[in-house]
Amino acid sequence: MGWKYKKAVKNISRKRIWLVRNKKGATGYFKCPQRHRMNKYRLMVANEYIAASLARLLGLPVAKLSQATVRGPKKEKMRGMVSIRIPAAEVITWKQADKMVHLAPEKHVNHSELLAQVVVFDTWILNPDRTSVNIILYRNSLMEKYNWYLIDHGSALFGSPSKSPLFNRVKAKHPQLNKCIRLSNGIKPLIIRNKAAVADMIQKIESLTESDIKRAIKRVPKFHLTKAKKRFIKKLLLFRKRKLGKIMADILDRLNNNFRAVL
Repeated sequence: MGWKYKKAVKNISRKRIWLVRNKKGATGYFKCPQRHRMNKYRLMVANEYIAASLARLLGLPVAKLSQATVRGPKKEKMRGMVSIRIPAAEVITWKQADKMVHLAPEKHVNHSELLAQVVVFDTWILNPDRTSVNIILYRNSLMEKYNWYLIDHGSALFGSPSKSPLFNRVKAKHPQLNKCIRLSNGIKPLIIRNKAAVADMIQKIESLTESDIKRAIKRVPKFHLTKAKKRFIKKLLLFRKRKLGKIMADILDRLNNNFRAVL
């Protein structure tokens, strides 16, 4: 599937993000590293693929991913990853949604109970980056409720490419531990109103097998992970799975008492 550069969305010290389009008219967001950060960027790609695979296994909607080579504005070829945009008449971020959507997601968003479960998934995979621009809403008519999907898990699991535990000293704690969970407007009360759904997601994750986790890790493109890194991620996910009930009990207690929850 060939992708062509349309415009730059972001260009920071760690990565570039370009809007791209293919021959079929599909659009997506192409992430590629600055050349001197390629090794660390491979871990970010691994984060994205593993998180997406696990999310689908749990019934959470996520963006489709594709590896691609794109010729940039200076005609240079860059290798990276495309997050494919859902084709719909209206596609917006949670941040761009009307205030009424934030106040009453159940009335305006399909499968809002699943949206309440996302906090459990993010807690399991140590994802602190669920901002209001990482939940995408879409629909084809103003008369419809919004559907939604998740994007951007590049800072989960191995952590941010610049702060991965694998780049720290031996036995260093994971950099995401004790980080505050970022909840978008309206999500916190949605979680509190849907505690049964939250409990269901905890049980779903606890019921996953080691084989399920291995299959998710195998979804990562070749040459991005060494055997040691695969073992690290498997161990991390199994450990977090065993502790998830206790961790989520603490998070719900903190949310009920209007405190900030931490991973």
